[in-house]
Amino acid sequence: MTMHICIDNVADMSKWAVEYLKHVERTTGRKLSAIAVDADLSSTTLTRPVNSRDYKFQVKQSTLEAVERVTGVPWAPFASGDPIPDVETVDADTPAIGSRQMVNVYDVQAAAGDGALVDEYEAIASKLSFPPDYLRHITSTNPVNLAIISVTGGSMVPTLHHDDIVMVDTTKKNIAYDGMFVLRHDGLLKVKRLQWGPGKQTIILISDNTQLHPPEEHALDEIEILGRVIWVGAKQP
Repeated sequence: MTMHICIDNVADMSKWAVEYLKHVERTTGRKLSAIAVDADLSSTTLTRPVNSRDYKFQVKQSTLEAVERVTGVPWAPFASGDPIPDVETVDADTPAIGSRQMVNVYDVQAAAGDGALVDEYEAIASKLSFPPDYLRHITSTNPVNLAIISVTGGSMVPTLHHDDIVMVDTTKKNIAYDGMFVLRHDGLLKVKRLQWGPGKQTIILISDNTQLHPPEEHALDEIEILGRVIWVGAKQP
């Protein structure tokens, strides 16, 4: 559903839109010019509002929606005047900090490629600490049912890149949901888009980089869906 927000002052929108773009760059660890390519925008559409003090034009809502689509970072909190602080990485045994909510980061990889061999989600390497309002804009799911894992390979480019991280909602396993899913196939953890095969007797695994990774069709009992990807970020250097 598209959110439409009435902005009375163009200058005000330009200010919070710039703060949003800066936040996206910090959160994902990627340059705005690279994000623009993934979002089918010209690089200056994102870089000029941030880098030019004389930029007087309104950043279009469609631009913000395109950035959110490819990064998973919501823009609506900035429009409401309540910008979201950066997430924090803490040790696995750190308790909740005030009202901030913790999401476990697991020491496994989901392959956007040929697949990474894993057993179970059992090794919690660390946690990401999120402001509660930020998570509410992403999902209503209890944080205990969320998991963050890293991605390896390039089959989901341009949506996902090698060493990106994804947040998985383990309560959403119905492929009627649009988007990307983390699944297990032949003992390998993968991240793919999914759709039903003919007669819903098979599941088709779809990569975004279709030129190098064509769709794969598998029997239902060969696939274990672990959850839907609801947020994308990048590991900081």
